[in-house]
Amino acid sequence: MSVQASPSRAAAGRGEFMRAAVLRAPGLFEIVDTPVPEPGDNEVRVRIEGCGICGSNLPLWEGREWFTYPFESGAPGHEAWGVVDEVGASVQGVGVGDRVAMLSYHGFAEYDIAAADAVVPLPDELEQFPGEPLGCAMNIWQRCQIEAGQTVAIVGIGFIGAALTQLAADRRSSYRDFTPAVCAHDGIGMRCPQSYPMGQHGLRVGADQAIYGRIDVPARHRVCR
Repeated sequence: MSVQASPSRAAAGRGEFMRAAVLRAPGLFEIVDTPVPEPGDNEVRVRIEGCGICGSNLPLWEGREWFTYPFESGAPGHEAWGVVDEVGASVQGVGVGDRVAMLSYHGFAEYDIAAADAVVPLPDELEQFPGEPLGCAMNIWQRCQIEAGQTVAIVGIGFIGAALTQLAADRRSSYRDFTPAVCAHDGIGMRCPQSYPMGQHGLRVGADQAIYGRIDVPARHRVCR
C-alpha cells in the first residue's frame, strides 16, 4: 500500500521544520526533520501531544508483500490529540489554543493537519485521550443496536472492547468477555500475551463474567466480510 502526498500537507512557507517518524521498511522507523504542514481553508493544524497505536498499524510494521515503503512522514498514525496552533481561513467553531482529539493520518509527528469537522474538544480532565478509537466504539454500539436485557459477548478487551463493555454495563445487560490468546483483528491474526490479565480488566470495567481460552484462527478465516 503506497501513500500519496495530499495537498493539505504542503510545506510551510515560513520554512519551519518538525520531527516526524517515517516507516522506512518493515520493523524500521526513522525520525526525520520535515517541513511543518500548512492547513487548508477548512483545516486545522494541531501540535501533537500524543498518538495511539491502532491494531491496523501492526501489519504495516510487520510488513506485507503488497505494501510499498517508505510511508509518508507521520503515517500511519491516526489516533492523535493535541492543541490547535493554526486554523484555515474558513474554519469556524475551532480556535487556536483549543485542545482536541482528532482523526488525521500523519499523527506520528510533532504537527498534523485535520479537517475542521474531524476534531472534537477535550476537557481538561482528559490528559491523554485518543478519541478516534472511542468514535469506533460508538459506531459499533450504534450499529449493533444493543438493547436492555440482551446477552452481549465482547471478544477482546482492549481500548474499544473496554468502551463497549462499559456501554453494555450501562444498559444493564449481562454479557461475557472472551479473551483469546490469538484473536482476529481486521482480517489479520494478532497475538495477545496469554499471561496478560485481560479478563480481569474486563471485570473491572463492568463485565459480569470473563472467559479465558485460546482460539487459533486459520489464516483462510482471517478475513472480515
